[in-house]
Amino acid sequence: MPERPEGGRRQWAADRALRPAMRSPGRPEPSRAVHRAFWRLIAKGGTTEDAAAEVGVSTPVASRWFRHAGGMSPISLAEPTGRFLCFAEREEISLLNAQGHGVREIARRIGRDPGTVSRELRRNAATRAGQRGYRAGVAQRKAQQAAKRPKQAKLATNPRLREYVEHKLAGAVTDAHGRPISGPNVPWAGRRLGRRQDRRWGVSWSPEQISNRLKVDFPDDESMRISPETIYHLRAQLRGRSLVSQLDRIEKLQVATTASVEERMSVFTLQSIASRIRFLPQQIAELDPQLLDLIKQHPAGPALLAEAGVGPVVAAQLFISWSHHGRVRNEAAFASLAGVAPLETSSGLNSRHRLNRGGDRALNRALHTVAITRMRCHPETRAYEIRRSANGKTHRDVRRSLKRALARRLYRRIESAVRLHEAATAA
Repeated sequence: MPERPEGGRRQWAADRALRPAMRSPGRPEPSRAVHRAFWRLIAKGGTTEDAAAEVGVSTPVASRWFRHAGGMSPISLAEPTGRFLCFAEREEISLLNAQGHGVREIARRIGRDPGTVSRELRRNAATRAGQRGYRAGVAQRKAQQAAKRPKQAKLATNPRLREYVEHKLAGAVTDAHGRPISGPNVPWAGRRLGRRQDRRWGVSWSPEQISNRLKVDFPDDESMRISPETIYHLRAQLRGRSLVSQLDRIEKLQVATTASVEERMSVFTLQSIASRIRFLPQQIAELDPQLLDLIKQHPAGPALLAEAGVGPVVAAQLFISWSHHGRVRNEAAFASLAGVAPLETSSGLNSRHRLNRGGDRALNRALHTVAITRMRCHPETRAYEIRRSANGKTHRDVRRSLKRALARRLYRRIESAVRLHEAATAA
């Protein structure tokens, strides 16, 4: 691309209309308005041949649309909201531009922002002659091509660019000969990232830095260009994926033999964790039946499992914390052990209570699981929640009260079942 002329516009370097001549793309595709009209006729019960004749396309083309879409409209049949330029507006822009009107005058006449018109004239201009020229038909075809989805990601088609971006995101530091070296440990200290001279070692390259650095490292290679938004998408690939997709991605990670020890150990640790995560569900499936058999052998096991929201794992935790008859003297002590009994913080004439953050946290978590489950699918608990909410209680307050009530109920179930069993054994 030639250098920017003296006194040229600031956007001149980003003007995509000055690229080399393009080969002919053939006959332009029908507009989305034609597609919408076709599918509206199909939705009304019309045949493919009649709809094709009505909208002005050939029968083979209409049959291909119908077959590829499976008989269902692939686009919304609602009219556009007006966010994007339509063909009529592009024709108006073409006429006014040919008459010599400026960008702001064109924008005022068609009721659009001047930036929209300026961007349209630069991006969708005709380039077959090697010069800038705006024609409505060519602009409409380019806009339709750019709006097609899904698009193939640039990082997926350019391995060299992807390797460069991943290397910068990893934050690897090399010496003058390209050998990896380790920098100082920069701890987080408030709003600062350590001493100023060491701060450059503490974080990896930001997407904006990578995007701008590509222009410096590869000034003549237009294929080595990428926007910061695309790099953000790459960095969030694992974060936005499902668990199974994340595990598949981690297991496919490969490390070069020349990679640093830190990089090799990081990948090894990730893959070890992924293997452990895949193994744990299998182990749970094997141990759950055995745990259920153990729970049923306990005198209070059937009574606990009959409670809504109590499963084998929760019941096991309740038995572990309860231990044996006589360890906990009453249900209030059991609630205090679970950390669901509020602590009094009254002073003077004020009567206040605060949340108890002590006690057996595993037991507290078990009661929390039961409370959440019952609040979702237990009719009596849902009615209790509605009643307490009508009295001005928040969702958190209702959940805390419910956990306290559950501690009382489950403790009494265990104690009564054990006493009945002991009485029957003694008789």
